[in-house]
Amino acid sequence: MGESYRADAKARAELTETKVAASAAMPAKAERALNKTLNSTAYVGDLLQNIENGSVKLDSVKDEDLPADLRKLSPDARKQEIEKRLARRVNLRSEIVALAKQRDEFIATERRKQTGDKQSGFDAAVATALKEQLSRKGIR
Repeated sequence: MGESYRADAKARAELTETKVAASAAMPAKAERALNKTLNSTAYVGDLLQNIENGSVKLDSVKDEDLPADLRKLSPDARKQEIEKRLARRVNLRSEIVALAKQRDEFIATERRKQTGDKQSGFDAAVATALKEQLSRKGIR
C-alpha cells in the first residue's frame, strides 16, 4: 500500500473535488468560494495553504514532492515564486470577500423589492411562531 496508495487516494479526492465544484449550481459555487476563502484549512494537502498556515516550511519539502514547475527553479527563485503566489491568493481572497458582500446586499435588496418589508418563507414563519409562543408564556 504505502506511498503509492496515498498518492492514488489523493488524486481521486482531488478529481472528485473538481467534479463536484464544476457541477455545482452558481449560488453553491459562490458560497463555496467564500467558504474556501475564509477557512484556513479548506485545501487539505495544498502546498501554498500549508506554507501560509505555517504547518510546512518550504525548505523542508523534498524536491520530488514539489509540482514540476517549482522543481526546476533554484531555491531562491522557488521562494520568490511561492511568495508571489501567496500574494496573489491574498488579493483573490479580498476580491472574493468584497464580491460576496455585494452579492449578499444585492440579494437582500431584491428580496425587499419582492416582499416589501413583509418577511415571508420558512424563516419568517418560524420566527413569527416563536414570537407568538414566547408572548403567550410572558417572555419578551
